[in-house]
Amino acid sequence: MINFPVLSSLDVDDFGLFPGTPDAPGLHVAFDHGLTLFLGANGLGKSTLMQMLYRLMTGPFDIPGLDGSESLGNINTRHTPLSPAKRALFANRDAKGARSASATLKLSVGVHKVVIQRRLSDLSLLDFQIDDTRQPVTEQHYEARFLNLLGLGSLGDLILLLRHIVFYFEERRSLIWDPSAQRQLLRLLFLPPGVAGSWLSQERTILELDSRMRNLRAAVSKEEEVASRAAATVETATSTRTELVTLEMLQLQEEERRDALEARMAELDTFRQGLRLELLKVEQQADSHQREYERAKLAVIRASFPKSSDTTAFLLARLLSDRHCLVCGHAAPEEAVTTYTTRAAEHDCLICGTALQPDSFPGVEFAGRSLELITSELSALQQQQSAARDNVAQAEEDYLAAAKELVHLATSYEQRALRISQLIKQLPPDEHDRREQLDGLSALKRRVAEMKDELTQRQEEFSSFVQGENRKINHFSESIKASFGEYASGFLIEECELTWAPYSARVGQTGEAVSFPAFGLEMTGADFVGATRRSSPDQVSESQREFIDLAFRMALMEVSSAHQGASSLLIDAPESSLDAVFSNRAAMVLARFATRKSANRLVITSNLVEGALVPDLIRLSKADREPSNHVVDLLRIATPTAAVRSHMAEYHQVYERILEAALDE
Repeated sequence: MINFPVLSSLDVDDFGLFPGTPDAPGLHVAFDHGLTLFLGANGLGKSTLMQMLYRLMTGPFDIPGLDGSESLGNINTRHTPLSPAKRALFANRDAKGARSASATLKLSVGVHKVVIQRRLSDLSLLDFQIDDTRQPVTEQHYEARFLNLLGLGSLGDLILLLRHIVFYFEERRSLIWDPSAQRQLLRLLFLPPGVAGSWLSQERTILELDSRMRNLRAAVSKEEEVASRAAATVETATSTRTELVTLEMLQLQEEERRDALEARMAELDTFRQGLRLELLKVEQQADSHQREYERAKLAVIRASFPKSSDTTAFLLARLLSDRHCLVCGHAAPEEAVTTYTTRAAEHDCLICGTALQPDSFPGVEFAGRSLELITSELSALQQQQSAARDNVAQAEEDYLAAAKELVHLATSYEQRALRISQLIKQLPPDEHDRREQLDGLSALKRRVAEMKDELTQRQEEFSSFVQGENRKINHFSESIKASFGEYASGFLIEECELTWAPYSARVGQTGEAVSFPAFGLEMTGADFVGATRRSSPDQVSESQREFIDLAFRMALMEVSSAHQGASSLLIDAPESSLDAVFSNRAAMVLARFATRKSANRLVITSNLVEGALVPDLIRLSKADREPSNHVVDLLRIATPTAAVRSHMAEYHQVYERILEAALDE
């Protein structure tokens, strides 16, 4: 049982949207018992007024996700500060940013009178009074004292109460078809604040534990995959290590072979250079002897023709030295050259080849040596030259062979090094690290199991706790059904009744379902035999849907109100979802709420529309007063829009017709 806020008055000052009149600047409204109707055209601030009344009580806080389609059952109802954009809701409706604007709401909570004043630019608290006593102006103090007066356990519960019971916004949940929302509202309406808070605390603990357990379990699954891959790596590690050892051994052997080859090549290069020098020396000696040999042969030729002209000697000299015959002009045959050379060397007659005595050519020597000796020395040098060339060729061949082997060795070394690198990467992590990884995984598994056990225990305890509290809430079910029946019968033609229908749902995403308190709806219909359960808003018409849900809220307010059933109900634009047939019935139902309790407040905003709803509502709600006494004329108070300025006279005519119609019986 709680105390609902019963509105007394609203004062809005220095707010551009509501400049008021010269005689009465601003907007000032007294909420007497019964109906207060804000009447105006589009754009004159009707919805802004509703939001202002709502935010004066909630302050700059809200519940994230409350506007979405997420189930209220598992939503975190902890309040959080509004975003800067939402906090500037009213500042954005004022050309001056509402810098000096404020709103003051006076209301009753039980037997206490409360004053709440906030700055409209940022919703900060300016004044807070209880029974004419100023209170510390802090949100923390306001929250503690105001919630205590209401009989609520948290600011989140206040937001839920206002948004889903007290205010009937255009964007709203259909409580009768939303058991998860009923679960939260029945908790805060019919359980003592401490018990309702304990319920909420246990739910939050389970939700957080469920979320942490699922996150940790997901992390364990990933770690298990990593460990599984590591285990597979270990199984193949033996063959990898064997191949790695073999390759590394071959690599060491080739490194030794490479060092030996490089040393061998250095030796071969030195040896090759020595042979090249030796060959050069022999070639120089042979060339020198060759020239000496040629000169010696010419000397013999000259000596062989002592009595003839030098012409013959010149012809033979050219034949032997240049292989050219000056007589015929042709190249001399090799036979002729050999023949004359042999005859000269053997001291035979050069022309006929007759053997002559050695002394037949006295004085034919060259540099003190005979032609025979020179010929012999030249032959020896030529043999030495040939041998030196063979030695150099062999040395070159040996050097190139060593260089080729070294290149082959380097290629195989590089290829083996690449394979060794690949094998090293395939090796499993260090055994110590792997053991620590497995130990860590085991610890995580144990922690998941512990959290699961703790979660199961808390879910069982919570289920038992809720089962006990269900019986307490069920104690009010007959009163709620009776109240609903009275409201619904005034609006619906079909027979309609509530049923006590607890529903099962998990808290979080794991564990056993818990049976929560909830009401269902049964209704007759043309196509149904008897009253039938209507589990979805799609199973009734739009008009039926709106007022079934409204009747349910009224019944909850009436039964749960601790102070003589007094409460406030604020509805934004009820005419939008009603057709002409149901408008009179809707006026009767709303008027019944407004007049049922002497302290009830019914606050409605409505467009200037033709039809019976608004006049009927005024007439049925406040028959003992002048209609204009409980209608707030926004055409007069609010800043006119371009459409209102252009059609002001027509709007006033509609306004006057509505008031006149309210006077008709």
